[in-house]
Amino acid sequence: MGRAGISGLRCSPDPRGWSLDWPPLTGAAADLAYARLLSDNVEGAAEALTPLWEVPAEQRKTGVVVRTARIGRHLARPHYHGSPLSSQLREQVEEFTRVSPPYRLGPRAALLAIGH
Repeated sequence: MGRAGISGLRCSPDPRGWSLDWPPLTGAAADLAYARLLSDNVEGAAEALTPLWEVPAEQRKTGVVVRTARIGRHLARPHYHGSPLSSQLREQVEEFTRVSPPYRLGPRAALLAIGH
């Protein structure tokens, strides 16, 4: 997926509230970022995650928080130690997940989401 694919992931606010497209688009952005990390493309992963940082905390669903946390765990591997971009991205991921409702609710939030 090239730059055109990334720009397709961008969302804009709707006057009535945030677009219903946030969840699938943020999940796709997180998956794209993880795929790029698996090919050792940290810059591409950072670019793919850009739309996530715009999602209001209350709109962050369990699926995208779990996917984003997986990226953070991947970036914590020794291979990425000493890389300023990896460290910055890891910090952004940590902040993104820390203020998200699923994280604040705790580990059982995923079970609630599955049962819903």
